[in-house]
Amino acid sequence: MTSPAREKLAIAVKFPLFDGLIGKRVLIVHKAHYERFKSVTELEQLRRFTAVQGHDWPDTKILASNGLDVKPIANYQAMFDMILAKKADYFPRSIVEAQSELSSQNNPNLMIVPDYYLSYPARFYFFVNRDNPELANKLAHGLKKMKDSGAYHTLLVRYFDIDMLTSSHMLPLNNPFY
Repeated sequence: MTSPAREKLAIAVKFPLFDGLIGKRVLIVHKAHYERFKSVTELEQLRRFTAVQGHDWPDTKILASNGLDVKPIANYQAMFDMILAKKADYFPRSIVEAQSELSSQNNPNLMIVPDYYLSYPARFYFFVNRDNPELANKLAHGLKKMKDSGAYHTLLVRYFDIDMLTSSHMLPLNNPFY
């Protein structure tokens, strides 16, 4: 995901990879805690729970800026382990990541809360070395052609289960970095 710091380090190819789906965050929880989560209908109710996120991920700051309690963690696997050990309540993951990550974890005690998801504007870009603006231009041109032809949307639908977004409730968040 882009951030002001990342855009200072490299050239951002400003094409919205994943078509904004990176900002659609489902909650991975321990199955034993699902009952606590399913009744949440507004952000204020979610504030009583603790999330885990990567210590240097832009999402961590976005969630915290919306008043959510977030434990920043340096180790990716430790975040799943904390949910399983019930040392944290939920792990927000984008709709394009969550299903494959749950499959990789292969643990029946982990689940996605199906009733709602978090949503904030998020841009996910390719980043190119500052010394290679020609590559950035070629990527931007090729991605635009894919989008204009409809091929890009076809790929999103093929590889990601985005139907959940139409059957669950959205809890909107602000993204101060957008």
